[in-house]
Amino acid sequence: YAGQPLALSAARATLAELERLDAPALARSQGLTLRTALEALPGVAHVRGRGLLLGAEITAEALAGRTGGQVAQACLDRGLVVNGVPPTTLRLTPPFIITDDQIDELGAKLQAAVSQVLA
Repeated sequence: YAGQPLALSAARATLAELERLDAPALARSQGLTLRTALEALPGVAHVRGRGLLLGAEITAEALAGRTGGQVAQACLDRGLVVNGVPPTTLRLTPPFIITDDQIDELGAKLQAAVSQVLA
C-alpha cells in the first residue's frame, strides 16, 4: 500500500497519452471499420460487440460440422490471434491503434482461414 512513484508516473503518462489520442473515439471509429469488414466476409452471419471487442458469428453452413476453434487455429497459423470461445463464434480484440490496412489484412487472413477449414 506504499505509493510507488515510478508506477504512478507510468500510469499518469499512460492516461495522458490515452486522452491525447482520444482512445474511446478511436476504438469506436476503428470498431465500426472492423465490423463492416467482418460483416462483408462470406460465412459471417453477424457481428456483435462494441468498439473493437467483437465476436464474429460463423454460419453453421460455413462451418459444416467444424468448430470456431478450428477456424481460430487456422487464423493463428496465419499470424492472426483470435479466440474461438463458443463453437460458432470468433472473438476479436485488436488494439485500438489498429490501422485500416491492418483491418484489411485481418479480413483477408480470416477469409483464408475459413476457406482452409472448409476445404
